[in-house]
Amino acid sequence: MVWEVLKEALDRQVKTTGRRSLDVLDSGGGSGNFAVPVARLGHRVTVVDPSPNALFALERRAAEAGVADLVTGVQGDALGLFDVVDRGAYDAVLLHGVLEHMDDPAEGSPASPPPCAPRAPSACSPPDSAGPSSPVHW
Repeated sequence: MVWEVLKEALDRQVKTTGRRSLDVLDSGGGSGNFAVPVARLGHRVTVVDPSPNALFALERRAAEAGVADLVTGVQGDALGLFDVVDRGAYDAVLLHGVLEHMDDPAEGSPASPPPCAPRAPSACSPPDSAGPSSPVHW
């Protein structure tokens, strides 16, 4: 279900921007469960994750899928996100499975200063009963 919602949101954003491919930020994207399928759609994806092992797995997974040129891994976390990515540089933001690992989830939520362009979709997973795969808003 999350994939269908994500794909629809990306398709809408492609129409909104008039561009064939988007710049997508996947904060806490780990080994690329979302990043690689998004890259297969032709979008450029930057994954920010604190784990070097996850980023190594991301690199391998992207290469195996033939999208290594569209996926970039950056070591960092949600609290220091703007230390490693530029504000306003992304057309869409993913934040799945991150907030439940934070002491103060509000600090890392998409409500904080956005790393994406105005009116860009974002999706996150709340640290509650909705579960790690439930998008809260687009």
